[in-house]
This record gives sequence, C-alpha cells and structure tokens, in this order.
Amino acid sequence: MTPVNRVLFIAHDASLFGAQRMLLTLLQGLDRSRFESHVVAPWTGAFVDALSPLSIPVDLRQMVRWVPSSIEMKGRHKLPQIARLLAGLRARVWAVARLIERHNIDLVFTNTVTVVEGALAAHITQKPHVWHIHEPVYDNDELTPLLPAFAYEKVIGDLSKAVIFPSAAVAHDYRRLESKTHIVYNGLRLPTRMDRASARMTLVQIYGLDPLKKWIAVVGAVQPRKDHGTFLEAARRVLAVNRDALFLIIGGGPESEVARLEALLHGLGGEPQVIRLGQWPGDINVVMHAIDLLVISSQQESFGLTMIEAFAAATPVLSTRCGGPQEIIEDGINGRLVPIKNPMAMANAILDFLTDPATALAWGARGRDLTQARFTEEAYVQNIQLVMQLALGSSPTQDKRSKDIQVSA
Repeated sequence: MTPVNRVLFIAHDASLFGAQRMLLTLLQGLDRSRFESHVVAPWTGAFVDALSPLSIPVDLRQMVRWVPSSIEMKGRHKLPQIARLLAGLRARVWAVARLIERHNIDLVFTNTVTVVEGALAAHITQKPHVWHIHEPVYDNDELTPLLPAFAYEKVIGDLSKAVIFPSAAVAHDYRRLESKTHIVYNGLRLPTRMDRASARMTLVQIYGLDPLKKWIAVVGAVQPRKDHGTFLEAARRVLAVNRDALFLIIGGGPESEVARLEALLHGLGGEPQVIRLGQWPGDINVVMHAIDLLVISSQQESFGLTMIEAFAAATPVLSTRCGGPQEIIEDGINGRLVPIKNPMAMANAILDFLTDPATALAWGARGRDLTQARFTEEAYVQNIQLVMQLALGSSPTQDKRSKDIQVSA
C-alpha cells in the first residue's frame, strides 16, 4: 500500500489571481490516497475560502516578502524593507517549523518566489522542499527585488530539492538552478462548451454591448506588465480604418493601476468602441465564449492562463512574444504572435482577423484540440505530483511522465 505523504503548501497571499488559482487547481486535483494537504496562508481571502469545501486545514501565519511587490515598495527604500524582513524572520520561520512538526509534514511546497519562510522552515526541520516559481524576479514591473539575482538563486537552490517553473521562459531567468529545474505547464479543468450566442447575450444584457461588432478583448488583472497601452494604441489604429470592432478591457486591479488605465482611456478622447468593463463577476468561460478574439498585450507572461482559457472555448488568440505564450502558440497555425510594445504590428494582426475570420476560427479549433491534449487539469496535477515524488525520494517510471514535464537528471 502506498504511504500517504503529508504536504504543507505555503501560499504567499489569499487572492485568486494566476499563481493562487494554479495552487487551488493542484489542491483540488491531488490524489488524496497519496497526498494529504495542509496550507499556510498569511491571511484570509478568496483563496482560503475556496479551500473550505475541500476540508483542507489552513493555518494563518505572518510572512514578510523577501521579494516585495512594487506597489508595496512604492515610495520606500530597500534597506528599511530588508530590516523589516530580518527583524522577525526567526520567529516567523519557527512558527512554520512548529506546524511541520505538529502535522508530521513530509514535504514543504512553496508557491511563488516571493516568500522564503516555508523553505527555511523545511531546512531547519530537515524536510524536502519544492519551490514552484511562477515569475521572474528581475525585469518584472510588479516586483522589487531586495537582493542581487545570484543571491536569490543561491538561496532557492540550497533550500530546494526541486524547482518548478511554468515555462522555459521563466526557467531561463534562473539559469543557475538548471540541475533542479522542472518545467510544468499550467492546466485547467476543461469547461463545458457553451452556445456562443447565449454567452454573448449575457454580456449584452449586463453591459449593453453591440452584439453585431467583433469583440476583441484583453482579459486579466490590470497590471503594468499587461501593457494595456499597446492594446489601446492598436485599437486606435484599427478603428481609424475599420469600425467593425469593439475593444474590451476585462479585469480589475489595484486602484493606482486602474487610475493609470483610465488616464490612457481618456487619452483616446472618449472613443465609444473602447470600453473598460472592470472585473467580471461570473464564470470566465462565459466571457471566453462571448468574445471573438483574445489579445494578450503583455510585455512578460510566465505562461498565459487566459490563453488556454480562450483555447478551451475555441476562441482565437493574438499574443505578443512575451514569454510563455511563445511556447504554446505557433504563429499562423493556432494563433498569432507579434512583437512586444509594437502597436502597429498588433493593429495589423487585428485587421487581418477582421478581414479573414474563417482563418481565426480555425486557429481557435486547433487551440481547443491542443488544450484538450496537453493543458488539462489532470496533466498539470499529475506532473506536479511526479516532481513531489522525486523530491520525496521516489522515482516514478518514465512511461507515466507527460511530455510536458521536463525533468532534470
């Protein structure tokens, strides 16, 4: 009989954005005959609430980010933040270590690069540690690193049996960790196919959108790296020659970033065919079936979860060459790729879509086939489980290993 391994998952916050959504997907899909989950989070929130139906124990413990967010650091110097990090570090680490001992934890799993307490607690209790890093530390507008790159890589490498990345693009930013690197692409539970007209009418009834236009949307958090400016400039160029499109921005974010986006929209002079809808309150599957084209305008994407959400709805995707999407989209085969920060190239690709929708529909169909074959929740969870087994000292057989997990020797 296979023993049940107790795993302590360290969540860096309690939101339900990309990294936490993927952690929730993992916790929902883990094989409970082999893994027993415990979670540490810094506070309550949507992520913690979502764990309640799973009956997973959650302990709240203070954490101070050793890679703080740029919003957190706005107007602050690094030295006071370093002092704050170090001031209570010993107490915070031992608080997690006591949980490890109390719950007889076998493996510690830290989600995102931003917190270090779990890795240090695993070290002092001599438990194996897996670090799931979703983001680059440097060249990332959302983070303010306190240490040089080599110092982060040294600590991560010394404290981890394995390091998981969602794409080769992110792994490339941590080249010193190559010997411990495992690339596991994100996955999702394939949604039910919806009638596109019905999905579209749902948004028409809520927002009063023109159903006869082609809906071209950016979907996701309002953050600097999403580069809504390029999307808006591309929209301006398209609408100057073709008024058949409606450009939508769907998603919420920090007040400062929303205010910056509103200023960009104001710069368009009140263009009625560019609309910010804000945070969508329902099932994202409805949005992905309602829109005609998903645009990813980002300067950097570790993977691009909205990409496979659109693919799952057979909705075509146009993305910048921003990292993760380049590993999934074959330009002209199952989507389009354009350079980052290039509104002219993006506008031209959108105009191509407007004049040749049949080709775009073929991209969407191929995207759905690809998602069904490679980016399911089952494949994602299985691949993470394989890495966890390796960290625990078990060697899974090669024939059980997905082609989308790249495991170091």
